[in-house]
Amino acid sequence: MDSKLCFSEEHSRDRHGSLNGDLFEIRALDRGNTNEIADLVQCYAHFCNEVNLEPTGTIKVVVTDLGPAIVSEMEARIYGYLYSGAKVLVALSGGKVCGFLIFQQLFDKLIAIRVLWVDKKFKAHGLGKRLTSAPQPKQLVFQTRKQNEPVDCLRLTEAHRIKIFEDDHFITWTMEWKE
Repeated sequence: MDSKLCFSEEHSRDRHGSLNGDLFEIRALDRGNTNEIADLVQCYAHFCNEVNLEPTGTIKVVVTDLGPAIVSEMEARIYGYLYSGAKVLVALSGGKVCGFLIFQQLFDKLIAIRVLWVDKKFKAHGLGKRLTSAPQPKQLVFQTRKQNEPVDCLRLTEAHRIKIFEDDHFITWTMEWKE
């Protein structure tokens, strides 16, 4: 995957194969676009509230390229991912973020998925698979929470994933990636 741009725009299909007319753009997060970062932060807050059942209202102080800044907990987490070397891909529909993938490139074709989220309105369009395919991995490593499991993810990966670690809160999986 080109580190600057990962672009894929095509008509999405619903689970029955019908075209629905929506267009998606999948590309690297534009770190200089404050509107895009604000959209990502809002989507990440939805992820934290809906999926992880976490509160999202606290304020943090983070050090950015421009010096210290007071930001929301969600912005602090996004900046934490970015400064740790994680890559962020966003899926856009009508210029708004409708899904995202935060991942670490561990080796040439091995990625660790930190967060994968698709807005409920865009489920069943293959957007999660397209986001995951964009880095062109051969092997994935991902974790799922034991509380509030991602049922759709587990159902879709059931035949392919292998459990490699488990503790009181998480299960870590690996699987070969197949297009």
